[in-house]
Amino acid sequence: MRPTLSVPAGAATIQMAARTRKKKVRKDVLRILTPREQRQRRIDIVRQAIEAYLVEQMGHLVYKKAIHRSKLFAGVKLRIVHPVRMSSERLVVRHIATALLAQDPGMTEVQAAISHSSRTIYIASNSKQSVLEGLVAGDLSGLGVPAPLGYPGRVGRHMTKLLREKAGPYASYKLVVIKGLEGQHAETKIVDAVADFDYIGGTRRPCLACSVYMLQKGVDPSKFNPHPGAYWNSNQALLSFGSGSGDVGAAVSGVVRRPGIPFDTHFVSEGLAPSRIYDYDTDSETEEEVPLRRSSRLRGRKG
Repeated sequence: MRPTLSVPAGAATIQMAARTRKKKVRKDVLRILTPREQRQRRIDIVRQAIEAYLVEQMGHLVYKKAIHRSKLFAGVKLRIVHPVRMSSERLVVRHIATALLAQDPGMTEVQAAISHSSRTIYIASNSKQSVLEGLVAGDLSGLGVPAPLGYPGRVGRHMTKLLREKAGPYASYKLVVIKGLEGQHAETKIVDAVADFDYIGGTRRPCLACSVYMLQKGVDPSKFNPHPGAYWNSNQALLSFGSGSGDVGAAVSGVVRRPGIPFDTHFVSEGLAPSRIYDYDTDSETEEEVPLRRSSRLRGRKG
């Protein structure tokens, strides 16, 4: 079964786009690349590695829509993701992210990671990082949460649950804002800055590029949503790959070709309209109304 998506008329294949890019770049082997050019070169290498794999799997890429100057890979294999009961870590980080993003959608995306060893919740946004800093201070118990009644649907539900969680086992966990390059995807900022955490999540599933980046950095798949979102072929989505050294193309190719990595799959949450597939970091449209439970890591400990 395939999603009802089509390739826009006249859309170039990735091979055609690659040839176009090559025509625009004049090679000068004697000139030393600037740091900005070096970053862009690494980004382009990663883009080619990911898209070459996807083209190899499908013969072409299916683009769902354009946003800014990037395109969205929607996937061609359809997989239904059934509801699950989430751990308290996953719930609290997504509730925090939802409540913060609702106060200024211009941040684009908010992600958070919780660490039990440091009793800290690390938070980052894609954009408007100074706005996020103004919203976050102290510990979870002191986080400002808007009145849920002013926000309908899922956002209001998350805020209601966050108000309860502020008095729960994570109340004393310190909140720390992580900053990175403007436009860089939020979870990669956290992964670059924080060596150890127990779960990372937020308002959306990690996009395909972020999933690849976290796996390349050695983050265990159990610590983030295992169902990757879309592939955005924008510089912002690939910005995290721009720094560092070594053969980034070989590293990325090794990740996407691992057995069981479903990077050409179109995930659909059960009961969720296909038009909203990549909007939420969730395995289901709604959460069970059950008492907040501690994860196995916290059992036997006092909050």
